[in-house]
Amino acid sequence: MKKPELKGRTALVTGAGGYLGSWMVDKLHGSGATCVAMAGPVRPWSGEGQKRDEVTALQVDLATASVDTLLRECGQVDHIFHMAAVGVSQATADFEQVARVNLGGLMTVLAYAREVKAKSVVVTGSGFEYPSGRRIEEITSPDPQAFYAVTKAAGSMTAIAFAQMFGLPVSVLRPFVVYGPGEAAHRLVTQVCRAVLSGQPVDITSGEQLRDWIFVEDAIDAHLRAAIIPASAGQVFNVASGQAVSVRRVAELIADLAGADRSLLRFGARAGRAQEICEQSGCPKKAMEILGWTATTSLEAGLRKTLDWYRQHA
Repeated sequence: MKKPELKGRTALVTGAGGYLGSWMVDKLHGSGATCVAMAGPVRPWSGEGQKRDEVTALQVDLATASVDTLLRECGQVDHIFHMAAVGVSQATADFEQVARVNLGGLMTVLAYAREVKAKSVVVTGSGFEYPSGRRIEEITSPDPQAFYAVTKAAGSMTAIAFAQMFGLPVSVLRPFVVYGPGEAAHRLVTQVCRAVLSGQPVDITSGEQLRDWIFVEDAIDAHLRAAIIPASAGQVFNVASGQAVSVRRVAELIADLAGADRSLLRFGARAGRAQEICEQSGCPKKAMEILGWTATTSLEAGLRKTLDWYRQHA
């Protein structure tokens, strides 16, 4: 299947100030779509230059916004990518705010989608909705271990319920661990890339955790496919490679690709998170069969691209 695109169509991206959201806005703008970039007050969308002039940037707090607010601010759109979420870091999370945005905000967006008769709504869930396991399938019952993941699991079920009750063309994508250029400073790949390129030590956990790593461009491609393929409506898809690779292996691979000494990687110097899942990977079979999607970027290739980006943006 050729690369999906929404040229000539209008697409709303919520959470445009976040990592996936900002990549989605860039992709849509570059492919000729008319893009509405909605971001909250904490992380506004930060487009620059010509892109800033050609993308409609909105600041809307989904914790308090109504359907009328979205109708007034966004107008009519064809496609919606709902990527807005808060509370990934439990240490600083306001649990009531997390619920208001991740559940209340989602319901507002879904109700808005009904009003404008959107052609598709793609909701970004999370692989952490699942329990520990390898090659987890979408039929696996959720077993979230953190409050953020609880709200994402509830949101996924809410989205599919809207699809079934109202015939709304909604799909849910559950990305596993997405990485790539420009991630937040606290993320593992970002920290290790910056450390090894500068020759500085970096504190890491034991590194034994097994994760399914997805390059950001592959994750964006999966969302675009879900938006344009009618058979995706009412379905949940893993955005996963099916391979479980340890945190230790990823950090060591980054150091090797940078030509840095592995002694910079201080494994065990940082405590693991409470309630952390030990191993997790997703089965990509359903996404391949219905969306024609597979993760095309190998882990080494993705980390090499990411390192190159940090070299240029040091």
